[in-house]
Amino acid sequence: MYVKRNINQYTIADFLLKLSYGAWDSVFEGNDVNIIFNSFLNIFLWHYYFNFFVIKANKLLNHKSWIISVIRTSCKHKRELYIECKSNKNPTLRKYFKDYC
Repeated sequence: MYVKRNINQYTIADFLLKLSYGAWDSVFEGNDVNIIFNSFLNIFLWHYYFNFFVIKANKLLNHKSWIISVIRTSCKHKRELYIECKSNKNPTLRKYFKDYC
């Protein structure tokens, strides 16, 4: 189980609309930069969390679930042989790798 935000073209449009109608007076009327920034961040995050709410989703299934464990093991062994053949010039090992392929 994992969480993600619901972000699509409709929620983005609603977010931009709500930002444009937001109460930005506290941002433009302040004198202290820290207070102005905190005010901006509070307004922005409030709209962000309101529009892009968190949804819980099930864990994604492995898209290669059709590969059985025997094939995975064989692929892993082939990859190990390939790496070994790259560093070793043994003709017997190279022949074994070609036959295995």
